[in-house]
Amino acid sequence: MMFKRNTLAIGGIYGRGRSLQRLMAHLRDAGVLEKSRVLFMGDFIGSEFKGNITTLRILDWMLANHHDTAALFGDTELNLKMALFSKDEATRQAGEEALAPELQPFLGQARKDASIREVLGRIFEACRACIWRQDEKMLFVHAGVDASQWPDGPGDDLAKFAVFLTRQGGARGLAETGAKMWLDKSLCLNLPATVVTGHTPTQVLNPEWQPKDGPYRTGKTVSVDFGPARDGGFVGASVLAAQAKVVDTYLEAV
Repeated sequence: MMFKRNTLAIGGIYGRGRSLQRLMAHLRDAGVLEKSRVLFMGDFIGSEFKGNITTLRILDWMLANHHDTAALFGDTELNLKMALFSKDEATRQAGEEALAPELQPFLGQARKDASIREVLGRIFEACRACIWRQDEKMLFVHAGVDASQWPDGPGDDLAKFAVFLTRQGGARGLAETGAKMWLDKSLCLNLPATVVTGHTPTQVLNPEWQPKDGPYRTGKTVSVDFGPARDGGFVGASVLAAQAKVVDTYLEAV
């Protein structure tokens, strides 16, 4: 998917539906939604049941009705998809075990409630298990890329070139799935200038981060996750031009 206009990258939501509602209303009123491609960067689900339902409804609506909306899987979504929809018992169990403890109640509710599974199914189908997207100048990934593993270009060492890492250890399966997807789909991929990530909040990457600082940038990597919402923080959206130049940042406290 090629991003020709500014991209509105929405970082981790962690199930904070009310904050997401306020954020989306602000973006709509500011005219940002209608002018931008929208990319949700994963980590939609959190510990608040009602907040999760609100979040999923908003995401479901955006994917179906906004002409340029896409979403990346985070490790949470990958594990939830395995736990709910896999036909293999071992895979379902692996997905359940990989989910964080605070997400287990939501998994239990989703197993009981067909309407929740229906919404999740539509979202997962629309996402198509994507954990990266690219344009000519940016690569969007949920969990981050270990820059120390990059060669200067695609080269022959595709296995090394394709190592996806979660910044805090994360789910091992995410790194393995990410590498496999990269190898399957992008043998001719040229590295973009900048990698845009979610997963690890700005406050973790830089304990001195302040809201006025916007996305956290280090080297070729820009983080647009402003959570963790479950511990405070923000649900945020960053308007990015070519090479992840930050045009504007919108934050809603949780």
